[in-house]
Amino acid sequence: MNSRGFSLVEVLIAMVIVTIGVLGGARLLGMGIMRTTQAKKMTAANHLANQIVERLRLEVRYDIEPPAGSGTVGGAAFTAADAWKAERLPYSSNDLVGPGAGAALTTCNPPGEDDSPATYNVGPLPFSFEGNSFWVCYRIEAPNTANCLADAACATVKVIWFEAGRYRAHRTMAFLASGR
Repeated sequence: MNSRGFSLVEVLIAMVIVTIGVLGGARLLGMGIMRTTQAKKMTAANHLANQIVERLRLEVRYDIEPPAGSGTVGGAAFTAADAWKAERLPYSSNDLVGPGAGAALTTCNPPGEDDSPATYNVGPLPFSFEGNSFWVCYRIEAPNTANCLADAACATVKVIWFEAGRYRAHRTMAFLASGR
């Protein structure tokens, strides 16, 4: 018996195979979009951390005399040993940012991103950067040979964000060199 065309069973089997392929492709597309979003946030966090480091490099000065009564180092000359005490971050954002309406982060070591025993001198400060909400924490250590260089303070910047039900963070360490 010669038959032309396809039987109903063959058509149904072909449809099942095509459906499985399309659903698998849709799942891969969804995963790709999710990974792209995560990569964009990580890149934005890295840029923000580098921006904070550069701001700190401008603010932590070794080679100037602070004005008397400025409260930074008591009007004494900056030295490599005490310049870190004068650090400050130019920060003027009044935005309340965070996961959910009105939420705010109160610690630099949230659950899942706790890097204890590390402590941070400043933060968490809310930032809105490249369309994302972040918190920034940082610490500056006086020059020492254990963690830094003998003639440069160390800055550690931690950028935290909330994503997919949990906190994530990016850390950057830099030397704040003297002798500019």
